[in-house]
Amino acid sequence: MKKLCTTVFFAFVIAMMLLLVSCDSMNRTGPVDASNLEFEEMILQNSPVATVNDTELGTGIVTLMIAGAQQTIEAESPELSGEEYSRAVLEKAVEHAAILAVVQSFANQHNIELTQDDIDEFTAGIDMTVAMYGEEAFAEMLTSYGYVSMEHLMTTDIIYVLADKVITMIMEDSSMFAQFEAHMEEQAEEEILGAKHILVAFEATEIEFAEGEEGYEEAYEAAMLAYEASIPIAEVLAMELWARAVAGEDFDALIAEYGEDLGMEASPNGYSFVSGAMVQEFEEATRNLQIGEISEPVRTTYGFHIILRIEPDRNPENISRPWWDPGPPTLEQLMSNAIVTGFDEMTQNADIVFLPALYNIPVN
Repeated sequence: MKKLCTTVFFAFVIAMMLLLVSCDSMNRTGPVDASNLEFEEMILQNSPVATVNDTELGTGIVTLMIAGAQQTIEAESPELSGEEYSRAVLEKAVEHAAILAVVQSFANQHNIELTQDDIDEFTAGIDMTVAMYGEEAFAEMLTSYGYVSMEHLMTTDIIYVLADKVITMIMEDSSMFAQFEAHMEEQAEEEILGAKHILVAFEATEIEFAEGEEGYEEAYEAAMLAYEASIPIAEVLAMELWARAVAGEDFDALIAEYGEDLGMEASPNGYSFVSGAMVQEFEEATRNLQIGEISEPVRTTYGFHIILRIEPDRNPENISRPWWDPGPPTLEQLMSNAIVTGFDEMTQNADIVFLPALYNIPVN
């Protein structure tokens, strides 16, 4: 009998739920020989090998956890070998799988059931994956992930569809949305700048030689001369465009005709950013403007920028940040935290009983 805390295993459960849509994104080697027909029959019978709070865990799902359990045991107890090693791996595999028994128990208690539509959608997802990879490649993929057959997949992974329904219920019952609103209020206090700009770029000549190669020095010098020569030309045009912009010409039209920042094509509503996301000169110039005000040409290493300050978009997904700033938690992160909390509360005192049949599972 063993106590289980599920936080450690939660990431594993979520990764498994994504299996059908991203089979090739995982790195898990199957622990069984699919040619072992006796073992395959045992798996498909899904005989109970452990119980979690009196909910049975079958052979089918536990075998899928063996490879991950091997990695854990080899890292935690490298001195183990032989029968002692096999027992430790199998018991760890049960621990990894135990969360699914808790999911099943929770679903039973709350009358959460799979509908025919749920099952049809699950089957359609498998069919789509087979069509994407081809039957032969998909069969090889199943083996590499530890499945002994398509039936093994069908009889075990349906639990993840049920898990998704359980997670939805936890979300609806949690305080996650209130937390998200609180974080949004915190974000509203953070300085987020918004800007559109017309970039008149300096000449940027691509150097065809690698540094150190013959011809590199001459090519680099020529590129720098072209860069320097382009600065006064760019400044004249930038001053002209600034004058036209402050005189009332449509700023978006000027961007479309003269702007050389390709990023503006992907962000037609402008940039929303925090400190450190843009070059310093651009950031400071934007900060010094009022909403709706247009800057005089601002020089950076890229060229001259005529900046229009705008109201920023406060959607976290649309805010540019420097690589070292993760920003406030996203909705997805808060959801994950809420799920971890929900499953933790359900399983922190879970009792695991290893049945004798567990130790009949072969471990390579």
